[in-house]
Amino acid sequence: MEMEELEEEYGCSFLYGHALCAVRIVDVRHMRRGDEEKALIDAIDAEAYSWVLEDIRPVVPFPVKGKQGFFDVDDSLIRKSPFKYDEPVAVKSGTRAQDFGIDFSGWHGRTADIVLTEEGEPRIQVIWDSLTLRSIAVNTIEKCVTAGFEWTGVLLRLNEIEHAEPRDTWDDVRSVIEHVESEYSYIFKQ
Repeated sequence: MEMEELEEEYGCSFLYGHALCAVRIVDVRHMRRGDEEKALIDAIDAEAYSWVLEDIRPVVPFPVKGKQGFFDVDDSLIRKSPFKYDEPVAVKSGTRAQDFGIDFSGWHGRTADIVLTEEGEPRIQVIWDSLTLRSIAVNTIEKCVTAGFEWTGVLLRLNEIEHAEPRDTWDDVRSVIEHVESEYSYIFKQ
């Protein structure tokens, strides 16, 4: 029920029963102050453990039957993304949105999840950085919202992006999104 509420709140759907990323576990310890935000909880559970993860890499999703504890997965099923989760990237020259005719060349953002299209092609979600968000034309934002598309990011092929240097922080991104949604609130009330 909680997952359904999250899906409704964020307008997404989770891919159940699939492997989504590969990580390196660097520590397992009792939760301590400061773990709440990364664990997406309000308060520390004294009985709970924190798994400290590094090198989080999205993988092309594949079905896997989950089990309690550690278990092996056939390595031949794992196709890692060349990008880490939350890695700064730039869109390569000539990359266009087919539905809108928008040229994304040079836009910057951070990588998120890898999803499969209906045809089974992997796409990586790129969340735009604050500088890119500021440069998006209002009519483009309105087109996206009207058509039911997310304006703060896009799904791209892995070969359409390249590594880049970070240009801002997540706080900067949140601030720009809040500003745009406040200044152009009429767009989001449709």
